[in-house]
Amino acid sequence: MYGRDTFIACFTFVAVALLMPLSYADGVQINATRIGTHNVPEASGIAASHNYPGIYWMISDSDNPPILYAVSPNGTAVKNVWVDMTNKSVTNIDWEDLAMDLDNNIWIGDIGDNGGSRSSYVLYKFKEPYPYSGIESLPVTEYRFVYPDGNRNAESMFVWNGIPYIIAKESLAVYKFPELNSSKTVTLQQIATFKESGYTLTGAAIARNGLMLAIINDANDTHWIFERGAYTDIADFFNFPTKQYKIQFPNGGGEGIGFVNGYDIIVTSEAGGMWRVNRDQYENAQPPITSSLIVDSPINTTYSPTENFNTVLLSFSASGATNCWYELDNVRYDSSCSVSTRLTLQPGSHMLLVSANTSTGILNVYREFDFVSFASNFTVISPLNMTYDTTVTIMFDVTNPLNCWYKLNGVNHDLDCTSSTTLSLQPGNYNITIFANTTAGIFKEYREFYVAANPDTNDSIPGPNGPIFVQTTKFTGETTNLASMSQHDLANASLVLHVPGTGKIRFLEPINFTKIIDADNYKLQFEGYDYDVANETTISVNGQNVTSLPVSNTPANNDVYVPITVDITKLVQPGSNTIVFTQNSGYSKIRNFNVTRMGDNIFSSAPAMEPSNTTKTISYTFNANSTYRLNLDAYVSISRYRIEVNSDALPFMNKPARLVFEHVSLDNPMILRDGAPCQGCVLEKYNKTDGFLMYRVPGFSVYTVEETPVPPVQGASGAAVSAGGGGSGMALIITPQVSTTTTTTQTSQMDTDSVLDLDQQTNETLYFPSDNSTSLEASVPIINYYWIILVTISSSVVFVLYLLRSAISKRLLRFAKS
Repeated sequence: MYGRDTFIACFTFVAVALLMPLSYADGVQINATRIGTHNVPEASGIAASHNYPGIYWMISDSDNPPILYAVSPNGTAVKNVWVDMTNKSVTNIDWEDLAMDLDNNIWIGDIGDNGGSRSSYVLYKFKEPYPYSGIESLPVTEYRFVYPDGNRNAESMFVWNGIPYIIAKESLAVYKFPELNSSKTVTLQQIATFKESGYTLTGAAIARNGLMLAIINDANDTHWIFERGAYTDIADFFNFPTKQYKIQFPNGGGEGIGFVNGYDIIVTSEAGGMWRVNRDQYENAQPPITSSLIVDSPINTTYSPTENFNTVLLSFSASGATNCWYELDNVRYDSSCSVSTRLTLQPGSHMLLVSANTSTGILNVYREFDFVSFASNFTVISPLNMTYDTTVTIMFDVTNPLNCWYKLNGVNHDLDCTSSTTLSLQPGNYNITIFANTTAGIFKEYREFYVAANPDTNDSIPGPNGPIFVQTTKFTGETTNLASMSQHDLANASLVLHVPGTGKIRFLEPINFTKIIDADNYKLQFEGYDYDVANETTISVNGQNVTSLPVSNTPANNDVYVPITVDITKLVQPGSNTIVFTQNSGYSKIRNFNVTRMGDNIFSSAPAMEPSNTTKTISYTFNANSTYRLNLDAYVSISRYRIEVNSDALPFMNKPARLVFEHVSLDNPMILRDGAPCQGCVLEKYNKTDGFLMYRVPGFSVYTVEETPVPPVQGASGAAVSAGGGGSGMALIITPQVSTTTTTTQTSQMDTDSVLDLDQQTNETLYFPSDNSTSLEASVPIINYYWIILVTISSSVVFVLYLLRSAISKRLLRFAKS
């Protein structure tokens, strides 16, 4: 069981995690950048293309032709596309917003109803067209709907995970489609309400990562950007946002808003204006904090009856609040705004949400904790399900023990309950069960691990489906086949990173990359000579035609080869795959054919297809489920102070984790995330005697461990990190893949398809890549980007950073029986 003293240092820093105001009356005035002027009549919506950089799609308001407009960043017209020209069934009754989903479909919302007289409303969905050539027709799918509470006028729509959401203009109700069915009229479901009354909303957009939502108002020139947590619902944008920004600038009757590059905002008006707001502009536009909510207890931990007399202390205070309340296990209790009382609880897991209605809006602090009915606790720290060299340490934490023992490969051995035990083992597979007989009964934990003769050299390690080949000195380990696992199943795949020293990367449930078919993993690449690929060539994978071929590659008679890349991920099957090139007219000319997986070439063919008088077919075969030799050297770079991992190529690495610090010498440690006390970080263990400190963290970001107290830092992501570190500072940093890298002294280019080699950098130079950023504030997105682990070393403290995952799915793990 965790000691009482262990948690005292955590009370203050966890409690102030939400001091940032979630609402404020007047937006902060900023100077948005006017980037151009468009000529779209009565423009009512805008979305940035995901496929074609520099293209914005726009639509017109009611009674205009059903045209989709492509414009450049300065508003210059590029292409006008007539929607569903084939049967002319599409009309523009009142088009008010458009959106793009993750599959590059465009959605148009015919959702306006100024007179409140429409019997139903409709969304149009179609594939994003090619903006640089003629298009004969653009067929669409229609989704008709009504509201559950009568007619509504709406001008705001966004789409996330294929589900459309609509915000009513005046009532501010937020609705979602409970199902997508083009054959009937669907009744929407209300999920939330926009909290700030007195506004009419005229547009909305969601960021590509789904964690940021932008909303615009034309009458008051007001714009909001909301943020939510990675594991929350869309409704939490409105109910429990983690951050909220409210800015104002003259938008000329703005009705269109969208995200650019993931974080920047683009705004358009009916009158032709176009503005851009960079991320640092709205993040730095927060008004002074005048209210606060501090929850001292409980924290996210486990409580037992013997320590707390069958109760848990509830203690919080709020400043600038008119009223306060808390919800315990979804039951609301009104209270004063200064509370210190004990809650009598039943054994089990509990949820607590403390809320304060303040002058800066409603502040919330959330807690999850366990209340156990027994007095003893048993936690095995080592060994783990991983690969070791010849030395393995048994380390565990137990309260009120009577005696302990372990069973190694079926043989029992006595074990000291109070100190660690080191085993010297020969190479091979091992299973171990550690037992603790306590006053509350017998506890046990099961582990499996592998001992390698030299785990840091190229090795062939036994796996469940054959050997796992290691092609780097920085990787050891194995796990079950990921062939049938989705990204959700991979959520708890664990990773340990050892620094400094020689540096090595280990997967705790180490990963057999036999087959991973996820988004953008398989690419078909070849060179085409002076012809239109889509018109002159048919390409099929396993009998299914590739539909994403470019219409035109080069102007006629240029006599040049042009590289072509198409995504064939969704057409690839386990086992043998066949790709067939067919000349439609006999004039196709192709060379240098290859297939890549996760950026690595897995098949190549040099022979070229030459023109002929008759059509010609060439067939290639490649295998998609042979053991994949993942070359981590291509994705991982280790230097003395830094580890960089290209998680765009290895997306399953970017998950919630445990942070483990060794040799920590702090009296009252506290953990900061992005320079502020970490909300959702759970202290699992701290033993000052052996310097072992372990936190469970909600996701990758910038984490530092410091002595309590530390003044809270508001709004800065990574501001507490500096070159060389200090004290016991350790930081884990995620940054987006970008084209430029900014430091305090110089600017350097980063290749977004490779990992920066930091061995050439000095210890005093820290790189914090970010889009158009000159400071650290814009350097912390959440998923599918580069993440960097920075370990700093002081004169007396050496850190070892472990990233572990919790609760790994049993069907994912080869070893998980514990």
